[in-house]
Amino acid sequence: MTDAKRDCTNLKHFDVAAPLEEAEAIEKYCIMNQLSISGFFRESAKEKLEKEKSIVKEKPTGRNMLSMKLKIETLCSMSGISVTELAARFGTTQQNFAKRLKVGKFTQEELIEIAEAVGAEYYSGFKLPDGNEIQ
Repeated sequence: MTDAKRDCTNLKHFDVAAPLEEAEAIEKYCIMNQLSISGFFRESAKEKLEKEKSIVKEKPTGRNMLSMKLKIETLCSMSGISVTELAARFGTTQQNFAKRLKVGKFTQEELIEIAEAVGAEYYSGFKLPDGNEIQ
């Protein structure tokens, strides 16, 4: 038994939903490569994280923050559309959107438009220790 299996305090559980066709393809891949579903997602995530070093940026406060690129890619994934489709809904080409996405520079107004393009709501602000919020 591995240390990770003995000590579950160092694990975080994710529920993942996928379209049936994708899920079946993943299951088939796992069987052919003798991987568990969890192992498949761990390996895929590791590859993505290694490829995309800028995904999680360490802040001076010690907090981890997702990059804007990952937030928008996750928004697309959870909305069931591609980044290319989002670019079209946003009114730009895939190439231009990819460049902007790479650097993660969007105005608040553009982030609101992106959210609206998928039927979501964008919010940003500050929450003070006394409970007051600035949005």
